[in-house]
Amino acid sequence: MKKWCVVTGINTALTQLVGALKQSDDVLIEALIEKLIQSKVSLNEDWLGISRVAYMACHPKLALSALAQFEPEPGSQSFVKKLAMMLECGDIANVESTLRALPLHAYTPAVLHFKATLKLQLGDFVQASASARQVLKSYPASGESWLNLVNADTSVTFNGAEYQQMRKLAESMFLRQTPPSQSLACLYSALSKLEFSAGEYDLAFLSAQRAASSDTRGNSYSFEQELKAADKLIKTTELPPFLPDPGQPEIKPIFIVGLPRSGTTLLEQALKGYSGSFGLGECETLTKAVAFVVGKAGQSAQSVAGEQNLTAEQRHQIKRLYIREVTALGGDFTQCIDKSLSNIWHVGLIKRLFPQSTIIHIEREPLDSAWSCFRTHFSQGLEWSLDLEQIAEHFHIHYQLKEHWLSQSALVPIKYVDLVNKFEETMSNILRHLKVSEQPVKSDFHIAEGLVKTASVSQVRKPLSKTITGDGEAVKRQMEKFTLRLDVLRGAQKAN
Repeated sequence: MKKWCVVTGINTALTQLVGALKQSDDVLIEALIEKLIQSKVSLNEDWLGISRVAYMACHPKLALSALAQFEPEPGSQSFVKKLAMMLECGDIANVESTLRALPLHAYTPAVLHFKATLKLQLGDFVQASASARQVLKSYPASGESWLNLVNADTSVTFNGAEYQQMRKLAESMFLRQTPPSQSLACLYSALSKLEFSAGEYDLAFLSAQRAASSDTRGNSYSFEQELKAADKLIKTTELPPFLPDPGQPEIKPIFIVGLPRSGTTLLEQALKGYSGSFGLGECETLTKAVAFVVGKAGQSAQSVAGEQNLTAEQRHQIKRLYIREVTALGGDFTQCIDKSLSNIWHVGLIKRLFPQSTIIHIEREPLDSAWSCFRTHFSQGLEWSLDLEQIAEHFHIHYQLKEHWLSQSALVPIKYVDLVNKFEETMSNILRHLKVSEQPVKSDFHIAEGLVKTASVSQVRKPLSKTITGDGEAVKRQMEKFTLRLDVLRGAQKAN
């Protein structure tokens, strides 16, 4: 009878937890999860779902407490899922210590792949390469591991035996009409990188095309829907001022906005450390907070950016959730650097929540950004990057939003080419704007420690090179669909 009552109580708590998520009640979510933790009941993989609810409510510490209740078999898929969730919550130290404590038999291919990816993101290319090679010994067709290896090990080149092995494998799978797969997409992405570095531009473009056609995540991108969301946002950005709550700590975050592959990660790395600032990476905390508060938890920025008729209570909750998460992720700080891709949709809200914040927009030559997006395998999706015309459409909408925010003096604009070619001058101007101009410009930022989870993970670990600008010109002919579509869209906007 006692056991039945306990189970009934747990089921009731889980049902209430789902209800609290729908009602945007983060206080109730915290109380219910704490109750489940205290019950010490075995919920097995349900703890992963419970931690995900806490994560969507911008409460990474609570998510980690929930994860601590789950002890999956070392080396299993559930074990890897737990590590991945711990990483999302910022618990890098415990993830690394857990991996170090694993017995050899628990280093399954799934664990080794996770370790390779983690070490790559941490800049430990030796360990990343070693783990990737271990996976490939057992699974030579693992495109994900080939991509990790190419990103981590500069000894893998177009002229080497490993390239030939990758090429034969990819062609064999392609000619056999193997069903599209993420592994094949990653394999072709790795080939494209090596081919482009060797000046084999036609071959690099062909590999990028095959990577895009092999991607199995589907393409649900809708230009019409995104354009409609942008138009609605542009027409409804006049929000009443939001006065800071004296009961909450005031922070002055730095936001970096820009298209993918436009230099946002490079700028974030360059700014780390000034006045105690730290990088959040692409945490998407603000989108999570807005989505949670408006009852659309887990949805995209485009889906929630039009929710501009927020009450004072909702704005207060969004700010409170944002502060809670960035505090948990960064600890004691004076400034955080948030480079989430979705923040271009939240500029108006950012300026209401954090009037003292600085929002820097970095822009790269469209052709360079577009080519880089097309040949990059984005782990987080970005379906529009798989099609040249859709890349142009997404860029067009981004430029519309950028121009709107610039017209309201909400952004500090900089050029990627200036950051690369005039680094000290550009950084000095940014530091003056941030009122930390007394600090010297740091040119050795590439050696900084910390996690980099974006596709720029290998580039930002190297000293600046002026050769990284102008890449798009090498494939200008092949990128014609992108150029023509963007010209049509931009021309139509100017005509209006």
